[in-house]
Amino acid sequence: MYINFWDRGTVWSLDHLLAQQSAEIRDTDHDAIIHVEELETRPDARLVLRRAEIANYPTAEITGFAEFEAFIFFAVLFTPLAIERRNVRKLEYILRNILPISFRHAA
Repeated sequence: MYINFWDRGTVWSLDHLLAQQSAEIRDTDHDAIIHVEELETRPDARLVLRRAEIANYPTAEITGFAEFEAFIFFAVLFTPLAIERRNVRKLEYILRNILPISFRHAA
C-alpha cells in the first residue's frame, strides 16, 4: 500500500480527481472495470473506495480516498485475491481513523 495527498489547489474535488484518474486508467486499458463505492461519510471528510481491474496488473488496484477541506488523501492497495477482503478492511480502518493536520515550516 502507498499513500499520496492532492492539494485542493490542483484538484478541485474528489469527483474531479476520480474522473481524471478514471480517464488515465482508460487510456492504459480501454476495457478496465472501475467500481466506485461511497463509504459512510465522516463529519470532516467524504470517504470513497475505488476498485479498478486493469489489464497487465497482477491484482486489482483498490484505492481509498478521504476528501478533507484542504486536501484529498488517498491510499492505493494491491493485494492477492485470497486476502483482498481482509486488506480492504484495513484500508477502510485507515480511512475512518486518519486525522487531517497542517503544519508550517519555520522561516
